[in-house]
Amino acid sequence: MTAARNLRADLGLDPKLQLSGLISGNADILAVAAAQAVAIGKLAGLSLQAGVTPTTGAVRSTAEFSLSIDVPAGQMEAHRKRLEKERDQLTKNIASIKRQLGDDVFLGKAPAPVVDSIRTKLADYEVQLAKVLQSLEG
Repeated sequence: MTAARNLRADLGLDPKLQLSGLISGNADILAVAAAQAVAIGKLAGLSLQAGVTPTTGAVRSTAEFSLSIDVPAGQMEAHRKRLEKERDQLTKNIASIKRQLGDDVFLGKAPAPVVDSIRTKLADYEVQLAKVLQSLEG
């Protein structure tokens, strides 16, 4: 339910607008979604169906499930612009971290936990960028 509300907020959709969507995941997730369908409908303004969730468009994925929302065409353009802005920021962040990790002086002076933290952040940014690029392709 939180993922649906967050996705709606990210898209800037009117919370009163009733939308439909698809959810996919393991049997436990689908059972919870079915049991909570009325609450999800009221609190998230979304009627969910179980199915194969598209990997493009208005999609929110976690390790447990994927959720897609059918969004009006006009709203998708705003979503696309947000994704492009996010792509640009992630690209800048990745370039900055790679530059930092390529600096031998920094690597020689920085404590190992700091360098590990920066490498973890780089990996996270790269995963986020891959998801954004995948959404932009659709």
